[in-house]
Amino acid sequence: MRSSKTTIRWPFATSLVIAAGAGLLTWAATASAASLGGAGAGDLLALSAPQSVPLPLAFDHFDGCGGGLDASLDVVDNTWAAPSKNWRCRPARSSAHNRDLGIVGDSATVDLGKSDHVVVSTSLERTSRTAGGAGSGLSLFHDGSSHHMYVVYQRGADQIVVGTIDAGGNTELRSWSWLPRTNSIELVVEIDQPDVRVYADGGLLGTHTLSITELASLGANTRFGLESDRDRRSRWAWFKAEDITP
Repeated sequence: MRSSKTTIRWPFATSLVIAAGAGLLTWAATASAASLGGAGAGDLLALSAPQSVPLPLAFDHFDGCGGGLDASLDVVDNTWAAPSKNWRCRPARSSAHNRDLGIVGDSATVDLGKSDHVVVSTSLERTSRTAGGAGSGLSLFHDGSSHHMYVVYQRGADQIVVGTIDAGGNTELRSWSWLPRTNSIELVVEIDQPDVRVYADGGLLGTHTLSITELASLGANTRFGLESDRDRRSRWAWFKAEDITP
């Protein structure tokens, strides 16, 4: 995944900071107060702060909110749009309750302000068991109404699907088999237009290359988020979007 793999795992940078801080404290224990210039443990830890770690474009672990997800804020103050009211947010998780209110209800998205050179990811902590092609995952290139692309895990069919939704309904563009069947899955999508690379649980499944038509109709749309297709069971542990350098 090029250099973006490190970026995707940005929360673990905290562990590196702690380790660095611990090392500085060990060194401090063997140094004299004069050589430290009176610096205390708090000062040393402050020196190891992750100044170079950028904030994500979007991040939400759905903790501390309740009721409808629509209009709630993520950790970096992006506003969720889930106009169908199907989406519910509960402490430590977000749950989709799709009542078959139409394609507008399939997505909950935030505006990243860009549509290229981004990595979006989510962790489904409980996947759908619904038959009939239902699936859950990520919403991509959403226009704020209904037209968008999606990447979902269809547990009933043991596959990951890339598709689009417009006023005419769903269109499957690409699918990859994914075995064994799982109750939880982490999806990561790297967008480097025209390529959309799809990863599941750390492994690259494949690449969908946007056609000229798809680029023209979807490529500039900047809303990304969660996707649920006729699914009342799945739960999302978190959603994250990050900037990557082309």
